[in-house]
Amino acid sequence: MNKFFNFEKIFSQLDKKHLPLIKIAGGCVGVLFLILFVYGPMEGRIKTLKGESQSLESQLKLAHEVIQKSDRVSVQGRLLKPQEVSWAIQRLTQMGKDFNLQFLSINPQPIEELQEFECARLPIEMKLKVEYQDLGRFLDAVKNLKEMVVNVRKFKISRDENMLPLVNVDLTLEIFLEKKIDG
Repeated sequence: MNKFFNFEKIFSQLDKKHLPLIKIAGGCVGVLFLILFVYGPMEGRIKTLKGESQSLESQLKLAHEVIQKSDRVSVQGRLLKPQEVSWAIQRLTQMGKDFNLQFLSINPQPIEELQEFECARLPIEMKLKVEYQDLGRFLDAVKNLKEMVVNVRKFKISRDENMLPLVNVDLTLEIFLEKKIDG
């Protein structure tokens, strides 16, 4: 038998009036356990993710500003013939896949005749999931295309905490075409 603690005596002295006190003490120990072993490690992970998120957000904002300020029309390319539209969409899609873009949708819009120029344009709406670095590399490659003239018409990035480091992108590219000859 233990000389220092007589557990039988301690437990025999506990009665129903001490039970609420024991429950409160047990609850305090449980809360302390949760704080030390559950919340503590999670708080560190939350801080890390918050820092990564803020870094990504600032880099995305910078990338968006650069794109907005840049010369958006590639003058290196050529105007495509209307029958080359399918090839152009396939080319842009393959480039996107080469840069790890996940295409959720690709929707060509009606061709728009440009009265002030001797050309037409085909807007292509795209919904993507991609890492911001890969998006930047893709847009840079699009800007430097020599096969066609492409313009970034619309560009919107949104993030979802559940899919970081990927971001959602709504992108509208315009492919410029030779003007249709009526006749």
